[in-house]
Amino acid sequence: MRLSHGFVRGETLSCIYHGWRFGADGACRKIPAHPALVPPRTISCGPLPVAECNGTVWAAAKRPDHEPVAYDGYMALRSVVIAASCAAVETACQGARAHGASKTRLGGHDTLLVMNGYAPNAVLVIVLVAETMPVAGRLAISTALEALRRTVETWGRAA
Repeated sequence: MRLSHGFVRGETLSCIYHGWRFGADGACRKIPAHPALVPPRTISCGPLPVAECNGTVWAAAKRPDHEPVAYDGYMALRSVVIAASCAAVETACQGARAHGASKTRLGGHDTLLVMNGYAPNAVLVIVLVAETMPVAGRLAISTALEALRRTVETWGRAA
C-alpha cells in the first residue's frame, strides 16, 4: 500500500493498511501488530525531500531541481494519477500543458492544473482552486476531474 494513502499520527506517517508508523527520517517507529517490538532500523522507506506549497506537501523520490511554485490565492483541491500520456491530458483540457500550471475550466469553474509525468504512461494531475472557492464549486471541479480521468483513460483503451 502506498504511504501516500496513509495518514499523520502525531509525528509519524502511518500506513493505512497495516498501520506501521514511519518517522521523518523514514525509519519504522512502530508496528501495531507487535507493540512490544522495537522495529529494526532496516525497516525504512528512506527520507524523502518534501516542501509545503499551496496547502499541499510535495514529496519526491530524489531532490528536485527546484522548489514547487507558489500560486498566491490558490490552494490544492485534489490530485489524481491518470493512466495516459501528458499529451492526451493536454488535448482533453484544451490548452493545458505539462510541467507547470495552466489555467483551465473544470466543472464550469476556473482552475489551475499542474501536470507532471508520473510513470511511462501516467500523469499526476493536481488541481488548484481559488482559496475562496465555495464547497459546491469544489465538488463540481472534483467531479469533473474524475470524468476527465475516465475519458482520457478510455481513449487509451480504444487506441
